[in-house]
Amino acid sequence: MIDRRNFLRAGAACTGVAVSGCSSLKLSGSKAPSYLKGYEDFKMYLDDAIGHIRTLLSNYGPVAGIWFDPLMGYYGRPDLFPMADIYAMIRELQPQCLVCAKQGITGTEDFAAPERSGHSLDERIRKKFGDKAGDIAANAWASNKDKYNEICDTLQPKGWGYMKSDDGSHKTPDEVMAMQAKANEMHANLLLNTGPLPDGSIHPEDVKTLREVGKRLA
Repeated sequence: MIDRRNFLRAGAACTGVAVSGCSSLKLSGSKAPSYLKGYEDFKMYLDDAIGHIRTLLSNYGPVAGIWFDPLMGYYGRPDLFPMADIYAMIRELQPQCLVCAKQGITGTEDFAAPERSGHSLDERIRKKFGDKAGDIAANAWASNKDKYNEICDTLQPKGWGYMKSDDGSHKTPDEVMAMQAKANEMHANLLLNTGPLPDGSIHPEDVKTLREVGKRLA
């Protein structure tokens, strides 16, 4: 969901700069009513979420892109998620706004942004939700896999947020360069996540790695 205060701060910081923000939005998650049971209150929650998207696109200036997460809710109950209508609303309100949803939902996303590596989720989805859901996942990825995509990965072994247990095992410059080369083979960007320390600073291991990678790419 959207934290209006943080979005306003980010928008103010970009004022007068040739950069516009991207927003990551969750249409289901830990605070949402259970979509699998089809509760009526989930529809109310979803209507509210869609209202937030409309407000974001109507009142806060240009938005470069919207990245939807997660996908499992849609694959499990596609009847509850009017994604084609949501995409149409975004493109009507801000035609330049790029739409993304990991491997893909409808296959009409502007680009895909799978985590870790570029692959279809259909086998995993078939095991969890059945063949119909698996076909949705397979068709979405088939439509998106050859676009100019983005691979999302982390400098920590697995976690997206800081995990003290990972100290000493963050990715090295050589590992990051290998990740970049793999992304290049797919004609994709590499989105590299770093989990900030409790005080908001970047982990020293990541600082060292990013500076070295920067030198190699310069």
